[in-house]
Amino acid sequence: MLLDPRILAAADISLHGRRLIIIEFVVGAGVSLGLGLWLLLGGKAQWQSWLGLYLIGVGLNYVPLLFSAVSIPSREAADVLSAHILSDRSKVRGLTLKSLALLVPLSTFIGLLRTRHRTLER
Repeated sequence: MLLDPRILAAADISLHGRRLIIIEFVVGAGVSLGLGLWLLLGGKAQWQSWLGLYLIGVGLNYVPLLFSAVSIPSREAADVLSAHILSDRSKVRGLTLKSLALLVPLSTFIGLLRTRHRTLER
């Protein structure tokens, strides 16, 4: 179910443009991390601390995506990286469903580790 953050970033850049995606990832990370820290450190109730931890985990998901997006130099390079996915409608739908994993704290880190592990095995 998890995916390579570089492929997700490349597909997003191919579909929406590099500048917009980098802005999306910066805002996604910044708002989630900022609000999460605020709730964690300033919350009075226990649920606020738990929500803060959750938001921090979600915000951390955007960090590998942001680094991946910044490392892709152009929309053309993103097209090359994501061509195998964007050429097949069923894979695009699957990518959309997999992007929901961003709501699972630290899921992009797990996906990144799995991708690196598979690369090392080859």
